[in-house]
Amino acid sequence: MNFLKKILPAFLVVMIGGCASAYKPTPNVLELSGSMTQQEAVVALKSVLIKKASGKGLCAANGIPEGSLIQGRWHLDRDNPMETTDAREISFNAQQHIVNHAVHGEVSTSGSATFTTSTTNYKSFRRAIKYADLESAKIFTEVSMLNMLCSFSTDEVEVRINLATGVGHWISVVVNKEELDRFMAGLIILVPNIKLKIN
Repeated sequence: MNFLKKILPAFLVVMIGGCASAYKPTPNVLELSGSMTQQEAVVALKSVLIKKASGKGLCAANGIPEGSLIQGRWHLDRDNPMETTDAREISFNAQQHIVNHAVHGEVSTSGSATFTTSTTNYKSFRRAIKYADLESAKIFTEVSMLNMLCSFSTDEVEVRINLATGVGHWISVVVNKEELDRFMAGLIILVPNIKLKIN
């Protein structure tokens, strides 16, 4: 069972990720990243990560704690994300899953008369992610069965960013295609060692 708990998160990430090839920055991305200051890179990311329009910007985030697929898992509070960002990190409202188990009944001599019920509560907290913890990013250009974390239109893409804080920790943003080069240039400046792929 322990083996299943360890291998399942990695399997889910592979299934959700689908096939991808290395992302090669366009000449425009290279030109932008060559002339962009660090502060301009922060502004470039901020303009995409924080969108007031529904369906834009940060659209999903998830974390799976070590040794558990359910207990303690957190996700973006989509109803009230309240995103903020600065030169070092992005932060947003998240919810942690708290699973409670209760045993009911009594054990009798003729057999067990007990049963267990589980309830899940959500604890709100503030999640901060440092740019230094962004490990890899994958650009999804079209919605498919292997890519249903965020919905986006034909003039948008989803950029899913894996975190170095553990398997199954990621954030996703919806980016207008016309803003993608600027976003990628800013990402390259703030996280120079990030691994980039496109699906």
